[in-house]
Amino acid sequence: MNELNKTDEYAYLAYLTEPRRVGERTKRSPQHMTLVPPFPFNIPLVKIQEAVHDVAADTRVFQVKVAEEAKFGPTQGIDVKIIRPVNLVKALHYQLMYSLASRGISLPADRFVYDNFMPHITIKPSHTTDLAKGQILNIDHIAIMHKDKGHRTLLAREELSGETTS
Repeated sequence: MNELNKTDEYAYLAYLTEPRRVGERTKRSPQHMTLVPPFPFNIPLVKIQEAVHDVAADTRVFQVKVAEEAKFGPTQGIDVKIIRPVNLVKALHYQLMYSLASRGISLPADRFVYDNFMPHITIKPSHTTDLAKGQILNIDHIAIMHKDKGHRTLLAREELSGETTS
């Protein structure tokens, strides 16, 4: 049985492109770029927060650009905008994955993780932010999101604060 089928509650890590207050609960996800895809929320929140904090403390704010549109999903029916440069976001993804794994939180290898991770933002009609090709995004936080069958809640938000190394 797939690990993700054992629970109705998940957490995921994201960069939010729409405003959301910590504790705010809505029926839909805010527009976001997933940094770590959903994993079972069957561990203490503090463990996730520690993993995210460690990465955020060592990561400085960086910029990415909204690039070309693409179609994702099993039937290529999901509209997305690719984020470039890919390697900057992938580096953050890897750090988050390693930090989670060091605390016993892991995702199945067949998920869209590690080499299968492609930074993108899903575009849905309900989203309030219109992202233009070429638009610059300042990646300045990591959001810890909770999702269940009916709601999405921002549990915590960690600002990036790492210093530039020379």
